[in-house]
Parts: sequence; C-alpha cells; structure tokens
Amino acid sequence: MKIFYSDKDQDKIERLIVEVAGAAAEAAAIREQNKVLQVQLDFMRHRVNQLELERAMLLQKVSGIAIPVPELVPQAKQLDVRELLQAMPSFEDIGDNEAAKLGIRTDPSTGELVYASDKKD
Repeated sequence: MKIFYSDKDQDKIERLIVEVAGAAAEAAAIREQNKVLQVQLDFMRHRVNQLELERAMLLQKVSGIAIPVPELVPQAKQLDVRELLQAMPSFEDIGDNEAAKLGIRTDPSTGELVYASDKKD
C-alpha cells in the first residue's frame, strides 16, 4: 500500500529525516568523545593514585609515620529501577516444596520456623 503525501508534507518528512540523521551522527560523535574522555579520566585517576602513594611513602621515610593514602576509584555502575527492585529482598512465601529443599520446616507444636542449621538438644 502506497501513501501519497502532498508536496508540503513531503518537504516536512524530508526535513525530519535530515534532522534525525543529524541527531544520530551527533549522538555517535558524543559516544566516541565519551570513550576518549573515559580513557583520559582513567589515566588521570591512576596517576593521582600513584602520586599519592609515592607522597605517603616519602613522608613515611622522612617522618617515620605511616600516613593513610586516599585513593580515587571509579564510580560504581548506576542501577536502573528494575535492577534495584530485583536486588531487594523478597518476602513472598517460597512454598512448602522449596522450603523442604532448603531444610526449612514448621514446628507443629509452636508454629515457628525451624531451619536446618538450628540445632535443638
């Protein structure tokens, strides 16, 4: 099925295509620039850590006092909401079959949970 557009609509569509292509090219350039900047940042982080360690060693030789050395570490990866929710503990009932596999049972007299690691004399 072919859709026919007016010349005015066709011009708008072509301009949008050009804009999208430009945005995609700009995004690709920014991704490449980000990679370069990340390598430079890693190098600088390594160099600062090295200099701080050397400084602490020299101060220890001169003064005889061990000085704690600060260290720059990469930032941990940011989790999205879905990953955060999956990382949270679940308080749902696992079911009798799964509990039996894990060695968890209910004490019939008290109704309390008894774990396989619990030792009763």
